[in-house]
Amino acid sequence: MLHIDSISKTFDGKVILDNVNLKIGNSELKILRGKNGSGKTTFLKIIASLMSFNSGRIFFNDIENCKKTTLRKNIFYLGDAPGFYKFLSPLQNIELGLSLRKSDIPKEKIILTLNKFDLGNYINKSVGIFSKGMLQRLKFAYASLLDWKVGLLDEPLNGLDDEGVELFNQCIELWIENKQSVLLVTHNTDYITNSKYDTLYLKNKKISS
Repeated sequence: MLHIDSISKTFDGKVILDNVNLKIGNSELKILRGKNGSGKTTFLKIIASLMSFNSGRIFFNDIENCKKTTLRKNIFYLGDAPGFYKFLSPLQNIELGLSLRKSDIPKEKIILTLNKFDLGNYINKSVGIFSKGMLQRLKFAYASLLDWKVGLLDEPLNGLDDEGVELFNQCIELWIENKQSVLLVTHNTDYITNSKYDTLYLKNKKISS
């Protein structure tokens, strides 16, 4: 499905990524580890067409360097930053996000999804009052409503309690069943230790297993 071929990236003459390679097939989850500043977030943003790269190729469904519109439709990036407007409610934020992606989903389904992620009592509250864990739940609710093929998740476990982690695991299992694939960046050693999925390492500007 997704093939990253010899991607390199420099910032102000400093090499961040050096001929990085990665393949992700259908219904796969891969965990990506690495020290702070190793280039993990940069790598995710490059795949999501949110950042340029200096050399290399990106294939999606065997098509080289797809149009950004195609990649952004099929590849979903969930960053560590909140990514929501504080003055809007969860419902309003999701409706806005869906409209920007030209995704028509009934309000009733959005509300049901927010309830599923234990945000039903906050549907019309300002997101500005949300804790880190609640914001993460809102991200998962939004991701669950979208039709994507590859999810790029940057530290999605931050701020989650045990119940939140279990809910996240349920999302992962559902996405994998739906033939969606995930590249997950996390520093959560407990999650990594207990995971049944492949773990990769970004070290010395390259990815290794």
